[in-house]
Amino acid sequence: MPASEIPISTTGVFGVWNGTEDGEVGYIDYAKGKTNVNDPKEQDVELFNIRAMKNKPTFKDDGYALAQHKTALSTEQLMAGLNTEEGKKYIEDVYFKETADIIRKHSGCAIVVPYTYRVRENAMVRPAEFAAKRLAKEGIAHAVLPIAHVGRDMETAPPRLRDIFGDKTDELVAKHSRYASINVWRPIGETVKRWPLCMINHKNIPDWAYDTHCARVYPKNDPRAAIRGEKSHDLVLKWDPRYVCDYASDMTAEDVFVFSSFDSDFSKVAPHAAFWDNSTAEDAPIRRSIEVRTWVFFD
Repeated sequence: MPASEIPISTTGVFGVWNGTEDGEVGYIDYAKGKTNVNDPKEQDVELFNIRAMKNKPTFKDDGYALAQHKTALSTEQLMAGLNTEEGKKYIEDVYFKETADIIRKHSGCAIVVPYTYRVRENAMVRPAEFAAKRLAKEGIAHAVLPIAHVGRDMETAPPRLRDIFGDKTDELVAKHSRYASINVWRPIGETVKRWPLCMINHKNIPDWAYDTHCARVYPKNDPRAAIRGEKSHDLVLKWDPRYVCDYASDMTAEDVFVFSSFDSDFSKVAPHAAFWDNSTAEDAPIRRSIEVRTWVFFD
């Protein structure tokens, strides 16, 4: 697309924290289909197109970056990781190495260890339709997630680190100045025309922290534990008008977002969400993507 035709921004909607029915701490019981969490609030936002920016976000300054990388895996090989053991092994053997190289290049980290991935496919719903009650009944393991969130915080990150690094965990944390969970997100197959990914920049909020700007939702009987490990609570973003929302138009399979889903340096974590782009065509194809999650240590 010629530079003159690249949109500077778009408008859209994603879900944010909307409180609980009883004013208590949020929970979802996936086995019983019960929750006290209100449907997400549909937040109207203007989103700025990274492709049109002169000074683009960088991982060092913003905790996320748009990068270009052509993977050696075909669409079929990436999608095979959704439901076949052979496909899963190929992604872990080949694609994990690619993502580790991408992260080293953009973050300057000392150690990177890919540990899991998620292939997502669909969906045709709006954020408020993606309610906790519906999730409890239908499951969310491979659905597009149009609710702004971060991956972990200072309470939920250490147990997952121990799952991966065992007895070496304390030594690694003590030795390095900072650690993070960095994700690499890539479209699979067709150009993204529905549910693009949004990065939420909080550089204008100097007091941003997990405890002040995220709400906790405690899961019970969580079907995602087998994929992501046990996690005492999820973190849903509370809206703040000082946020700046960025996206990249028409992402292809050769585009990736590199971003910090958890960071021991709060200023570098990148809240994110799939968002409903108001310019989406009725016949836009479903969105497919793969996201690899890693643990990273910095000197």
